[in-house]
Amino acid sequence: MQLLLPGIFYALQLAFTDMIAVLDPERAALSRSGGLTAGMRGRLFRMMAGWWILGMVLTLGADFVYDAAVPPPEFAALDTNQDNFVDHTEAHANETVRRAFAAIDADRSDRITPAELEAWANDPSNDVFSVEGAGRRITEMLFDPTSTPLVPYLVSEVLWGLLTWWLTLALLVLYEEREGQVRAKAALRKLEREGAAAEAQG
Repeated sequence: MQLLLPGIFYALQLAFTDMIAVLDPERAALSRSGGLTAGMRGRLFRMMAGWWILGMVLTLGADFVYDAAVPPPEFAALDTNQDNFVDHTEAHANETVRRAFAAIDADRSDRITPAELEAWANDPSNDVFSVEGAGRRITEMLFDPTSTPLVPYLVSEVLWGLLTWWLTLALLVLYEEREGQVRAKAALRKLEREGAAAEAQG
């Protein structure tokens, strides 16, 4: 939390830094960005939050689709027709069951009882579509990228690249809008000063 909140604050404050550095390089990008984002950081926060939430939903969706389509390697030696084995998407998402399946010999020695598998399957935290299960999967993807298979990892990278491109274009539009507002206010103040000076002379 001590890193998250300052990180969000600075991400909002410096949102226009890249645009200023490229389009207006004569200005100090950091201080200029702070000035331009003042008064519209709530709007920027909603945009960035939507970018992150959409990215996580698409990434989790790609991961779930892959898990549903491709059984984990641990099931190669199992008889998947038996009802006492949990769905492979759930098993793939649980490290404990993954290690337990790895301990099962190819001759199907019963090191895991159906009761143990049923108890695990009935645990809400092991449901990949529950809040707890999705939270655990997000944590795995953030802190252990190797937990994601290659195909969904590549798909998620492409998705994040496209979403980040969209976010950059949206920030560029907001930057141009904000610069236009600042220029309009500066021109208005100049006209007011000129009008006041003309009245004083008259």
